Amino acid sequence: MAFTVSSIEDASGAPFTLAENSNGYQSPGVTSAENFQGFGGPFSVTPETIDHVAETILELQRQQRPEHGGAYSIGGLVELVEVTREGVSAKILKRWPDQIGELIQPSPMDWAAWRARKKQKHTTSALAASGVQTGSVIKLSRHERRAAEANARSKA
Repeated sequence: MAFTVSSIEDASGAPFTLAENSNGYQSPGVTSAENFQGFGGPFSVTPETIDHVAETILELQRQQRPEHGGAYSIGGLVELVEVTREGVSAKILKRWPDQIGELIQPSPMDWAAWRARKKQKHTTSALAASGVQTGSVIKLSRHERRAAEANARSKA
């Protein structure tokens, strides 16, 4: 679920009124081309992928060039807050080296390397969840690795 509060009257309703937004909301928006750059193809948001999706979307937003001479607007850190019936939890997914009071200056992103690191991290996590020792991942044959990944997905 996503909610918005606008400071002006707009499509969501009166100013300073909480409005549910069933389509989600992100600002600045990320284009399909940018999503492809960050994810390499279609992606889905699940409890298992939310950390990766959140970090990737925020990194895509951070990389967007400011329009009309404006400043970059995404920096500091990425914090994921989850609200459930059991309670509220928060965790920091990423911190950037930005300094308070200074302009945000993102370093250029190598998206192919980003996707490779994220894929490796996901594969290692899936193998660990299936009971495979992560230190032995390199020793596994391609067939064994795929079987372990499939087993981990079936448990999820």
